[in-house]
Amino acid sequence: MTRTAALKRPEDEEPQTPATVARECLAKSDGNLIAATELMVRTVEKDSGLYRALHDPLTRAACYDAVSQQIRSTRSAVWNAPLAQPSSIALRGRVIDLARGTINSLMNFQLPIPGGGWLRDAERPAVLASKEFYGKQSKDMGEKERWLQLIAQHLPNGKTVGQVMDEARLRELQAEAIKNGTTEQRRVRRAPKQRSA
Repeated sequence: MTRTAALKRPEDEEPQTPATVARECLAKSDGNLIAATELMVRTVEKDSGLYRALHDPLTRAACYDAVSQQIRSTRSAVWNAPLAQPSSIALRGRVIDLARGTINSLMNFQLPIPGGGWLRDAERPAVLASKEFYGKQSKDMGEKERWLQLIAQHLPNGKTVGQVMDEARLRELQAEAIKNGTTEQRRVRRAPKQRSA
């Protein structure tokens, strides 16, 4: 009797699952991974139900990855920054200039909305959800910027972070960066409004 024949079940039993076939193949192969894998491949190739049970999740995952990549590549035009990053002050100035100069531009309608779609097609809930999404990203990026700045201040030239700091020190600097950001946000909120002359 061949190994594959030994795995065949009578017609009245429930269909095999990949897990039960894997167990049976391991048992028939005395626990040898390579032999069990070869036996399972031969078994799966002859059983369309098993084949689909194994391949459908892979197909779904591959399709999801392809669609996700397409969404990310569409958004990348918005987020791909130049290699040399401008300073925060220069970046803020540039953002303000862009906002003033393009507020009525049709280009603003091309902003991708998280979760899919475009600004021009977004209703209020989608706009609010996008504001929340980008606000959280902005806060997170600000904290990372402050944290990396603190790390750089404590890192001598020619040394790596791993040579100079341990996990505890990195956590201390991260906590300081978050605290500094919170203090800065409070200061900005409390700043008096300037009156127009």
